[in-house]
Amino acid sequence: MLGATLATAVPWDIVWVFTILLIAVVLFVTEKFPVDVVAITILAALFLLNLVSPEEGLSGFASTATVTVGAMFVLSAGLQRTG
Repeated sequence: MLGATLATAVPWDIVWVFTILLIAVVLFVTEKFPVDVVAITILAALFLLNLVSPEEGLSGFASTATVTVGAMFVLSAGLQRTG
C-alpha cells in the first residue's frame, strides 16, 4: 500500500531533474569532461526529456550576465594561451 501511494505521489519530472543535477555536479567536480561539454550535455538532456522547453532553456543566453561570463571565458583562454 505504501509503495502504491509513493508511486503516485512522486512527480517523476522532479526525480529526473535531481538525477541530472547530481550527474552534473559529479562531472563538474571530477572534471572528466570539459565544463562547457558537460553544461551543453545537461541542457540537451533537459530538452530531450522534455523537462525544459526550448524557450526556457535558451532564455538565459539573452541575459547580460551570461554574455559577460562568456566574455570572461574568452578572455581567460586568451590570457592562458599568451601567458
